[in-house]
Amino acid sequence: MASPKNEVLKLFQKHYHTLLLVARNKTSKSSIDADDLMQEFAIKIFRNCEAVLKNYEKKGIKYLLTILNNAFIDLVRKEKRRRGFNLDPDKNKPEQVQIENPQIAKEFISLIQSLVIANFESGSWELFQLYLDGYEYKEIAEILGINKNTVGTRIYRIRKFLRAELDG
Repeated sequence: MASPKNEVLKLFQKHYHTLLLVARNKTSKSSIDADDLMQEFAIKIFRNCEAVLKNYEKKGIKYLLTILNNAFIDLVRKEKRRRGFNLDPDKNKPEQVQIENPQIAKEFISLIQSLVIANFESGSWELFQLYLDGYEYKEIAEILGINKNTVGTRIYRIRKFLRAELDG
Protein backbone atom coordinates (compact mmCIF):
# COMPACT_ATOMS: atom_id res chain seq x y z
CA MET A 1 0.00 0.00 0.00
CA ALA A 2 1.30 3.45 -0.93
CA SER A 3 2.01 6.03 1.75
CA PRO A 4 -0.65 8.71 2.38
CA LYS A 5 1.69 11.40 0.99
CA ASN A 6 2.09 9.47 -2.25
CA GLU A 7 -1.67 9.02 -2.51
CA VAL A 8 -2.24 12.74 -1.95
CA LEU A 9 0.43 13.50 -4.54
CA LYS A 10 -1.45 11.33 -7.04
CA LEU A 11 -4.68 13.21 -6.29
CA PHE A 12 -2.85 16.52 -6.69
CA GLN A 13 -1.43 15.46 -10.05
CA LYS A 14 -4.75 14.03 -11.22
CA HIS A 15 -6.67 17.25 -10.52
CA TYR A 16 -3.85 19.74 -11.04
CA HIS A 17 -5.16 21.34 -14.24
CA THR A 18 -8.70 21.74 -12.92
CA LEU A 19 -7.42 23.20 -9.65
CA LEU A 20 -5.06 25.55 -11.50
CA LEU A 21 -7.92 26.83 -13.69
CA VAL A 22 -9.99 27.53 -10.59
CA ALA A 23 -6.99 29.20 -8.92
CA ARG A 24 -6.44 31.44 -11.95
CA ASN A 25 -10.12 32.30 -12.02
CA LYS A 26 -10.07 33.22 -8.31
CA THR A 27 -6.93 35.33 -8.66
CA SER A 28 -8.13 37.34 -11.68
CA LYS A 29 -6.16 35.12 -14.04
CA SER A 30 -2.81 36.28 -12.60
CA SER A 31 -0.39 33.39 -13.01
CA ILE A 32 1.86 34.52 -10.13
CA ASP A 33 -1.07 34.79 -7.72
CA ALA A 34 -2.45 31.49 -9.00
CA ASP A 35 0.92 29.84 -8.36
CA ASP A 36 0.97 31.27 -4.82
CA LEU A 37 -2.53 29.93 -4.26
CA MET A 38 -1.56 26.50 -5.57
CA GLN A 39 1.45 26.46 -3.23
CA GLU A 40 -0.76 27.30 -0.25
CA PHE A 41 -3.19 24.60 -1.37
CA ALA A 42 -0.38 22.04 -1.64
CA ILE A 43 0.86 22.91 1.85
CA LYS A 44 -2.64 22.46 3.26
CA ILE A 45 -3.23 19.06 1.66
CA PHE A 46 0.20 17.67 2.50
CA ARG A 47 -0.01 18.72 6.14
CA ASN A 48 -2.91 16.40 6.80
CA CYS A 49 -2.77 13.60 4.26
CA GLU A 50 -4.98 11.10 6.09
CA ALA A 51 -7.85 13.57 6.51
CA VAL A 52 -7.57 14.62 2.86
CA LEU A 53 -7.76 11.01 1.69
CA LYS A 54 -10.66 10.20 3.99
CA ASN A 55 -12.69 13.23 2.94
CA TYR A 56 -11.78 12.84 -0.73
CA GLU A 57 -13.31 9.35 -0.67
CA LYS A 58 -16.61 10.84 0.51
CA LYS A 59 -16.72 14.13 -1.42
CA GLY A 60 -14.34 13.79 -4.35
CA ILE A 61 -12.95 16.87 -6.05
CA LYS A 62 -15.46 19.06 -4.19
CA TYR A 63 -13.35 18.54 -1.08
CA LEU A 64 -10.19 19.63 -2.88
CA LEU A 65 -12.01 22.70 -4.21
CA THR A 66 -13.08 23.56 -0.67
CA ILE A 67 -9.45 23.40 0.48
CA LEU A 68 -8.43 25.55 -2.50
CA ASN A 69 -11.13 28.07 -1.61
CA ASN A 70 -9.98 28.15 2.02
CA ALA A 71 -6.39 28.69 0.88
CA PHE A 72 -7.60 31.57 -1.29
CA ILE A 73 -9.46 33.14 1.65
CA ASP A 74 -6.33 32.80 3.81
CA LEU A 75 -4.21 34.54 1.16
CA VAL A 76 -6.74 37.37 0.82
CA ARG A 77 -6.78 37.84 4.60
CA LYS A 78 -2.97 37.87 4.78
CA GLU A 79 -2.80 40.46 2.02
CA LYS A 80 -5.48 42.56 3.67
CA ARG A 81 -3.59 42.47 6.98
CA ARG A 82 -0.33 43.29 5.23
CA ARG A 83 -1.83 46.28 3.46
CA GLY A 84 -4.05 47.43 6.31
CA PHE A 85 -1.56 47.21 9.13
CA ASN A 86 0.58 50.28 9.57
CA LEU A 87 3.80 49.84 11.53
CA ASP A 88 3.43 53.33 12.98
CA PRO A 89 1.95 52.48 16.40
CA ASP A 90 0.25 55.86 16.77
CA LYS A 91 -1.87 55.24 13.68
CA ASN A 92 -3.00 51.80 14.90
CA LYS A 93 -3.99 52.78 18.41
CA PRO A 94 -7.67 53.03 19.26
CA GLU A 95 -8.96 56.33 20.57
CA GLN A 96 -7.63 57.10 24.03
CA VAL A 97 -9.91 57.63 27.03
CA GLN A 98 -9.61 60.97 28.82
CA ILE A 99 -8.27 60.58 32.36
CA GLU A 100 -9.32 63.03 35.07
CA ASN A 101 -6.14 62.82 37.15
CA PRO A 102 -3.17 61.98 34.90
CA GLN A 103 -0.68 61.87 37.80
CA ILE A 104 -2.59 59.11 39.61
CA ALA A 105 -2.99 57.20 36.35
CA LYS A 106 0.75 57.54 35.64
CA GLU A 107 1.64 56.22 39.11
CA PHE A 108 -0.81 53.35 38.73
CA ILE A 109 0.65 52.37 35.33
CA SER A 110 4.17 52.56 36.82
CA LEU A 111 3.07 50.22 39.62
CA ILE A 112 1.58 47.76 37.11
CA GLN A 113 4.70 47.99 34.95
CA SER A 114 7.03 47.23 37.85
CA LEU A 115 4.88 44.27 38.95
CA VAL A 116 4.74 42.78 35.46
CA ILE A 117 8.46 43.26 34.80
CA ALA A 118 9.41 41.77 38.17
CA ASN A 119 7.14 38.73 37.97
CA PHE A 120 6.89 37.71 34.31
CA GLU A 121 9.18 36.75 31.44
CA SER A 122 10.92 39.27 29.24
CA GLY A 123 8.58 41.03 26.82
CA SER A 124 5.51 40.61 29.00
CA TRP A 125 5.27 44.31 29.79
CA GLU A 126 5.34 45.23 26.10
CA LEU A 127 2.63 42.66 25.42
CA PHE A 128 0.49 43.90 28.30
CA GLN A 129 1.03 47.52 27.31
CA LEU A 130 -0.35 46.78 23.84
CA TYR A 131 -3.32 45.14 25.54
CA LEU A 132 -3.83 48.22 27.71
CA ASP A 133 -3.61 50.40 24.61
CA GLY A 134 -6.64 48.57 23.24
CA TYR A 135 -5.11 46.25 20.66
CA GLU A 136 -6.87 42.95 20.00
CA TYR A 137 -5.08 39.66 20.72
CA LYS A 138 -4.73 39.01 17.00
CA GLU A 139 -3.07 42.41 16.44
CA ILE A 140 -0.72 41.91 19.39
CA ALA A 141 0.25 38.50 18.03
CA GLU A 142 1.06 40.01 14.63
CA ILE A 143 3.07 42.87 16.14
CA LEU A 144 5.10 40.61 18.43
CA GLY A 145 5.30 37.67 16.04
CA ILE A 146 3.78 35.15 18.46
CA ASN A 147 0.70 32.95 18.46
CA LYS A 148 -2.66 34.57 19.28
CA ASN A 149 -3.34 31.89 21.91
CA THR A 150 -0.02 32.68 23.58
CA VAL A 151 -1.07 36.33 23.78
CA GLY A 152 -4.36 35.37 25.39
CA THR A 153 -2.70 33.05 27.89
CA ARG A 154 -0.10 35.62 28.93
CA ILE A 155 -2.65 38.40 29.30
CA TYR A 156 -4.89 36.11 31.35
CA ARG A 157 -2.00 35.21 33.68
CA ILE A 158 -0.89 38.82 34.05
CA ARG A 159 -4.44 40.03 34.79
CA LYS A 160 -5.00 37.21 37.29
CA PHE A 161 -1.72 38.05 39.03
CA LEU A 162 -2.44 41.79 39.10
CA ARG A 163 -5.94 41.22 40.42
CA ALA A 164 -4.51 39.15 43.30
CA GLU A 165 -1.71 41.66 43.99
CA LEU A 166 -3.87 44.78 43.87
CA ASP A 167 -6.84 43.34 45.75
CA GLY A 168 -4.73 41.68 48.43
